[in-house]
Amino acid sequence: MTSDPAGQWNSNASVMPPPPKNGAAVWSLVLGILALLFCWLSALGVLIGTGGVIGFGLIPIIVAVLAIVLGIAGIRRASRQGASRRGVAIVGLIIGIVALIAAVLITIGSSLALVVIPGGLGGTIAQAQQCVRQQVASGSTLDQARQVCAQQAGQQVQKQVGGG
Repeated sequence: MTSDPAGQWNSNASVMPPPPKNGAAVWSLVLGILALLFCWLSALGVLIGTGGVIGFGLIPIIVAVLAIVLGIAGIRRASRQGASRRGVAIVGLIIGIVALIAAVLITIGSSLALVVIPGGLGGTIAQAQQCVRQQVASGSTLDQARQVCAQQAGQQVQKQVGGG
């Protein structure tokens, strides 16, 4: 009900309903921020050597992709249905893209570091080859040497990627 200029209430006046809610926009922003947090926690894990690089690096990638998808959905909903929070959806989309790029770079960089850095996976492979040579030189068969050295290398890899 509204009042007309004469001060009388007019029950025939139309009232605009509020715009539809846009939960996708809000969730895009929340997931984008979480993706950034997980991304930097993953980087910190690499730097302090707690491992789990490859598995933990996938978490921010997945969360960032979800933030991007929901950001796009929130923008579309705001454009097509007149929903609120278009700006929130845009910010969530941008943060999701930044987090995705950072997470991919951190995952690739840390994976390469495991192979290239001495004592990383590349060093483990060289150690395994040396182990096989030593085992064979000490009288073990090639199969026995491979089995013993593969087990040692597997334990070393688990330590490096956070499994042990």
